Amino acid sequence: MTWESALDVYSVIPGFLQVTVDYPAGDRARPGDAIPIRIEVVDDDGRPVPDAHIAIETSDQAGIRPAQPSGDLVTLRTTFLLADPGIAEATTFTVTVRASREGLGESVVTTRVTVVPEPRLKLCPGGNLVSADDPCPVVSSPTSASFVWAATGTVIAVATAVALAILRKPRR
Repeated sequence: MTWESALDVYSVIPGFLQVTVDYPAGDRARPGDAIPIRIEVVDDDGRPVPDAHIAIETSDQAGIRPAQPSGDLVTLRTTFLLADPGIAEATTFTVTVRASREGLGESVVTTRVTVVPEPRLKLCPGGNLVSADDPCPVVSSPTSASFVWAATGTVIAVATAVALAILRKPRR
């Protein structure tokens, strides 16, 4: 016979930190943009912890990096992530924010930010906007349309003239 039991383990440190990360302008940006990031840290009673140490890391420092990677909460409450201007295709990055304070341990929050380049467009002769890599749609040329209308008009004029000639011809 086997016995199983659940065991909850609590830290001997009374108290903890809670980190909240917010992107006030959203978590999507264009290459070269600065993405605002707001960080809040509170203790287990919900009181702000302004002297908490903050560290911001990203999954790819070359693609997106924090304007200031570490400091206290007073300094980093509102900061920026800087997207590389050379990003050529939509890319999602992981952003990790660590908050720590002696006696309260560490709290970690992981979020994601996506950098999306603007599509490159071109104006086609017919007035359409298409991706710069796509061909322009084929548009019938005004010259060929004019020819069709002129030919149709000529046929109608000739048919009318023949009908009038037949109607004017004297009958015997």
